[in-house]
Amino acid sequence: MNVIVTVSRGKESTYMKTFTIDADNNITVHTSRKAARETGAGVFATEEQFADLIGPDNKRLVEIWNGLAGVKPVTKFANRKSLQSARNLLYRRDLTF
Repeated sequence: MNVIVTVSRGKESTYMKTFTIDADNNITVHTSRKAARETGAGVFATEEQFADLIGPDNKRLVEIWNGLAGVKPVTKFANRKSLQSARNLLYRRDLTF
């Protein structure tokens, strides 16, 4: 997984970041929702939209998780709580870029 940052912002600026995730699980942050939609990849700006895009199949979440640097690789998430925690961590991690 790659995270690509294409946004620069001023110190005092506040805005909602818009991301895309492609079929190879590359996540990109975009300057606008319009720019994100033009890529043809899945677009998300909230944790709920991110969860909807990766779907109920835990396989994709495992692939995304294992593609992160510095995390312990997993073959599956033990239960629903750990699955939700992983989604939350992934979403928050992407928001820091």
